[in-house]
Amino acid sequence: MQDNRPLWVPSEDAIANSPIHAFMERCNADFGLSLSGFEDLHAWSVAERENFWSTVWDFCGVQGGAWRTGACQWRPHAGSPLLS
Repeated sequence: MQDNRPLWVPSEDAIANSPIHAFMERCNADFGLSLSGFEDLHAWSVAERENFWSTVWDFCGVQGGAWRTGACQWRPHAGSPLLS
């Protein structure tokens, strides 16, 4: 018999004080969102790649130049296994 219960679940306090929660709060404040969990954050990151990655760079203090402006413009080249 399989037990589908998780081995560990963080406390509400641990979640509220986690870096990912702080990042979601930043996204909510900057973009008027109401992200409340990883699934919400993931969906937003896919739908709004440029805003997501720009916020990641700012939140994490990444230093960069021209690459940042083209980071979300990448597309796989013809014949790439990513297109299969």
